Amino acid sequence: VPAVTRSSNQGNVGGSQNTSIRGFNTRTIYKDGARFTTIGEVYLNNIASVEVLKGPAGMLFGSTPPGGVIVYSRKKP
Repeated sequence: VPAVTRSSNQGNVGGSQNTSIRGFNTRTIYKDGARFTTIGEVYLNNIASVEVLKGPAGMLFGSTPPGGVIVYSRKKP
């Protein structure tokens, strides 16, 4: 998706992955409608789809960063 970048920061203990949308860092994601704060890597092995709502469209989910929001939908068993 244009304007979405991922970067990794390798530290002494593990590492972290940062996602920025339109220049604003975001660590808040949504999985199946529930809000999560990411600390480490997000694994995509059980994810069915990834949606990125940029800008004001991200306000549909409440208090979000001004860049937008990332929404993950998990696979159904």
